[in-house]
Amino acid sequence: MLCLDVVRPSYDWLGRFRFTAGFERLRQIRDAEFFAAVRAACQVRKVTRVQEQQAVRMLTMPLAHTGKAPRGLTSQDMLDMCRVLASRRGQRPPGLTLAWDLLRQLDVLPAGTPTLHDAQRRQRPDITDMVDFYGLSCPEVRDLIIRYVSERAPAIDYSTTRQLIWKLAKRFWKDLEEHHPGIDSLQLPHDVAQAWKKRMGHDNPDRPYEGYSVLFAVRAFYLDISQWALHDAYWARWAAPCPVSLQDTKGVAKHRKHVTARMHQKVRQLAPLLPQLMSSVEERLRFQQEFIDRARAAAPGEEFVHGGRTYQRRRYPAVRDHDPAGLRRLHATDPDTGTHVDLLRAEERAFGTWAVVNTFFYTGVRVEELLEITQTALTTLRLPDSGETVPLLQIVPSKTDAERVLLVPPEPAHVLAKVKQRVRDGHETVPVLQRWDPHDRVLSPPLPFLFQRRHGLERRVLTDTYVQRLVNEALTALGHGELKLTPHDFRRLFASEAVSSGLPPHIVAKILGHEHLSTTEHYMAVYPEDMLRHYRAFLARRRQLRPSEEYRDPTTEEWEEFHQHFAKRKVELGTCGRGYGTPCTHEHACLRCPLMQPDPTQKHRLNEIIVNLRDRLAEAHERGWLGEVEGLEITIAAAERKLAGMTRQTSLGMPAIPPRSHPNPS
Repeated sequence: MLCLDVVRPSYDWLGRFRFTAGFERLRQIRDAEFFAAVRAACQVRKVTRVQEQQAVRMLTMPLAHTGKAPRGLTSQDMLDMCRVLASRRGQRPPGLTLAWDLLRQLDVLPAGTPTLHDAQRRQRPDITDMVDFYGLSCPEVRDLIIRYVSERAPAIDYSTTRQLIWKLAKRFWKDLEEHHPGIDSLQLPHDVAQAWKKRMGHDNPDRPYEGYSVLFAVRAFYLDISQWALHDAYWARWAAPCPVSLQDTKGVAKHRKHVTARMHQKVRQLAPLLPQLMSSVEERLRFQQEFIDRARAAAPGEEFVHGGRTYQRRRYPAVRDHDPAGLRRLHATDPDTGTHVDLLRAEERAFGTWAVVNTFFYTGVRVEELLEITQTALTTLRLPDSGETVPLLQIVPSKTDAERVLLVPPEPAHVLAKVKQRVRDGHETVPVLQRWDPHDRVLSPPLPFLFQRRHGLERRVLTDTYVQRLVNEALTALGHGELKLTPHDFRRLFASEAVSSGLPPHIVAKILGHEHLSTTEHYMAVYPEDMLRHYRAFLARRRQLRPSEEYRDPTTEEWEEFHQHFAKRKVELGTCGRGYGTPCTHEHACLRCPLMQPDPTQKHRLNEIIVNLRDRLAEAHERGWLGEVEGLEITIAAAERKLAGMTRQTSLGMPAIPPRSHPNPS
């Protein structure tokens, strides 16, 4: 009856029974060639036998329920089945993700269909749906808020639009309706307005700014209506005195100062831990890689020692010849505790932690900018004066909608090259994926994102939450799990370190993508407020004495001069760390200078120099040159310290700036 399409059972009934023989007969009747192509595609993907059977079952169930042929299935058919089975099982049924990908691969689903994970995401609601979500009782005010937000929406992004609706519909009007049923006018009595402002709780120590942000939104709401009423009669009937006075919002300045002070204190607390953190993530990655090597060297069921502990490589059932995916599993068991360790997953997380921490540390990018780095964002530039090839990193527009290009040092270039090599996984190109923007709730075009990972049978771009989890794991492994380190804290640490190293604040602002220097000043914990105030006053006085043409954007010649400073810092044994615009204060005695940062690749050259110095010291002792002996001993001691530092360096570095490109006037 089922094969003849006489009955069409529900998904709930189909999910309760295996019905193996009946499903196989149904597949042969509906389209045997299609399912042969499905099995061939599974062989190419190298999935396990169990995963193949689960996917085929997920493709058979909608045929029994809908009566369609396999090539007539739609994405809605699969989503309907997923919704019913997930409600019964409490999770997505196994094999559905692979079945969805096979339908995309075999062109059953139209081109451009997203992955199942992205297709199940909640789509972006419009302004009306977002306002109606809060269930406002007064239809006139509901229409007013919808029209007001619609007027403001073109000038703000989607995330800001959602916040504005939450503040006006939920925190303002819904709160008034709950405490004053039947209210239908924006003209609030004094006692009603005072009670509402008190309920906003801007004096809440946990989230003080939330109350102020609501007050600002409501004040702008009233003032905009009063201004628009001069030109549109619709707004005139809603014009009313604003219940939020300017005095009510004055406390936000004090709150922002407290926030800045807390950020600076946090930067001072975290800055000493950065060298330890960088060393910890590298050691953790090396530990996991050696763990995998030792486990693979042992036979299944055999014990091996790693990190001072004894483990046993887990034994799996026999893997069939046509099931090579089973060989990708690698677990180790601790005989003392009986715990199983997924070595491949642990190494993947260690590599991800190492990659994101190093990228944040050396570039200071935002977390969304890191996740949007693609294969095409990495380019090179040949300097016209020295002919040296330097790597460039293109940062796509994010918060300020402004694109910028960073001249990255070798360390982050090496990290991104490792990430690219790992993501390619032996293929010629990086897999093309779509990234879900949780703020704008849209899918990006298919792009070769570098920061992606394998999740089950599919690849996904890393999310903000996953990156934060990796950073937390790095702190926990360091032994400071009680501290809170966010990806944005790396930007503040980067700015503070760059300014303390001699980079001008306005250059730091360009690197970080800040439109205003005042924003960068909040990041710089190393500069006290009075120093910044005096420095800006000095700039103001200098502007009055000198021509105003000098204070426009840097010219090409000025950028070239800035580059020349860093080019001249290259010496025989490494790089000079003196600040920008400062001459050499040690008369080019680089071997003794504490600012010289040795290059590990020049270790052999430094060894030769030390041998030569010791020969000269022996000759000085023989000839009785006591003055020469003292100088040589000091030089040898300094050289040996630099040689020891080459073993493990933690250079905070100084960012390099790309040449400024002027737009073509034509």
